[in-house]
Amino acid sequence: MEEIKTFIPIAKTAEITGLAETYLRKLREENVLPGVQCGRRFMVNFPLFQEMLISTSTGSSKCLERR
Repeated sequence: MEEIKTFIPIAKTAEITGLAETYLRKLREENVLPGVQCGRRFMVNFPLFQEMLISTSTGSSKCLERR
């Protein structure tokens, strides 16, 4: 298994997690997806995003809850 860098593009995040790229882009538009804008490209802070997914799946956070 290849080492995952801290900041990765949305497309790679979708590939790794199995989540739809359009869903991740929607989270980005809602300012929920952690990361930084690098020019035209958004780079996801993958370790932080993993923590968000884990905390959401265990019910300890509502960070990805629909508004």
